[in-house]
Amino acid sequence: MGAFYFYPMNGNSKLTERQIKWVLNNMDRFTTQQIADKFNTCRSTIRQIYYKNGRKKIILEKWTKEQTDFVLNNYKKMGDKEIAYQLNLRFPKVKKFDNKAIEKKRTYLKITRTAEELAGIKKRTVEVLKAYKHGKTWKTRGELPQGTIKTWKQTGTNAIYYFKVIKIGKQFINYARYLWEQANGPIPKGYCVCFKDGNSLNCELSNLQCITRQEKEKIKTRYGNQFKNIELLIDQLKSKAK
Repeated sequence: MGAFYFYPMNGNSKLTERQIKWVLNNMDRFTTQQIADKFNTCRSTIRQIYYKNGRKKIILEKWTKEQTDFVLNNYKKMGDKEIAYQLNLRFPKVKKFDNKAIEKKRTYLKITRTAEELAGIKKRTVEVLKAYKHGKTWKTRGELPQGTIKTWKQTGTNAIYYFKVIKIGKQFINYARYLWEQANGPIPKGYCVCFKDGNSLNCELSNLQCITRQEKEKIKTRYGNQFKNIELLIDQLKSKAK
């Protein structure tokens, strides 16, 4: 890979050549802050390693005329957070807009809001939130359409569990249970839908199985949360029970 160049910020932030090589090989896997924490240094030190070795964590994207015009045309009636949200919808980029970026841009453009404009922004924000709460469709605000499927994360005591949900009406519901009930009717009391291959993201109808909660607990007790092939395990449990 050639020589590695590094100019430390202070005497305590110097990294060895082996550590620098690790940083360059893993810069796409971890954030700059995570790498800095690993070597007990600061983000500026890690960034210097990137720059001095011809690497860039991200490509800086300059403001376009259209983006600047949107800020100028809307800053009096929209808050910085809403402007950032709208810019992300209209002009997707690697590093998303946030309210801090909008605040910096306003400072650069030397534009400020009057007390009356701030009061109007506050009132608008309340009205928009009320409208969203009551289920009105605000397509310009990017509300997710019916049938949208997303992956959610649930953190438990000993593990992290990922599962899919689908938007029905005003809320998201469990996608696996939804598919099962659409094909087979309501899930009986005391039963739950599980995945035959143990993969909670594989929501193909052929991979779903409705079993009792007692059967599920027996499997978890014997095989833990990482059990696979539920169909086979259920057959084994039933055979032993005979």
